[in-house]
Amino acid sequence: MDKLSLIIVLIFSIVSSVTWILRKKILNNIPFVQFVVIETFFVTLGVVLVAAYLLKSDMLYVYKHITYEESIYMMFVGALITCSLFSIRYLMKHEDISSLYPILSGSKMLMIVLAGIIFLNEKMTIQKAIGTGSVLLGLSLLVNKK
Repeated sequence: MDKLSLIIVLIFSIVSSVTWILRKKILNNIPFVQFVVIETFFVTLGVVLVAAYLLKSDMLYVYKHITYEESIYMMFVGALITCSLFSIRYLMKHEDISSLYPILSGSKMLMIVLAGIIFLNEKMTIQKAIGTGSVLLGLSLLVNKK
């Protein structure tokens, strides 16, 4: 990974941590479904505004040139993201984020490694195996805490 990518990862980590803390504080005061609706509105608004700025007049080009197959794929992805949003916000309201975030991140990493191997024919290297084993060990410690 190059230096710019590492800097972006660091910035993403800081921003992500701040958003998790803010979400948890807000979720303590309102029902999680209400939170998801409000958060989704503002995230969608932000995405549309940034996309409009970046694409300028090419905004309609994106929609005119998407294939039927890509549309179906994106609807499926949208449905999965919706399920994920509600699930994660529910968990955020009811669990400690200091344990939840690492559990979600580790679980997601394991699923992506398996999907890459099964569906994309990626190779399991020694480094990946050691890293995956370490994540499994960490997850077992977090999930089985007493």
